[in-house]
Amino acid sequence: MVSGLNFLNFSFILQQVQQHVSDTGEWVVVVCPNPQVAGECSRYIAASLPSDANFSGRTALLANKGHISVACAEEDVFLPDGQEFITAFVGWDGKNRGGGMAKWRDRAAKTFRFTT
Repeated sequence: MVSGLNFLNFSFILQQVQQHVSDTGEWVVVVCPNPQVAGECSRYIAASLPSDANFSGRTALLANKGHISVACAEEDVFLPDGQEFITAFVGWDGKNRGGGMAKWRDRAAKTFRFTT
């Protein structure tokens, strides 16, 4: 669960992801440590998308053909081989490091770097 000051950081990060996808048309996969954080990410993304975007519950397709997907680290990488994407790790802290991050990071073209 994301709350308090963590929510401000959480929403700021997801805004940056959405802006990046809008600007570049790239595919960003938001990788979360557990289903609860993934659900919060999905709800936030669904509520903040422009009206011309489509959202399936896992992946948003923006008008410029950019994608934002949400996944739990424990899930298998669901993008086909050869599909380039960027990872954005959201909702992680010192207590839940590890657990599936490597397979997403290794498969991604790069990891999204957040600005503050």
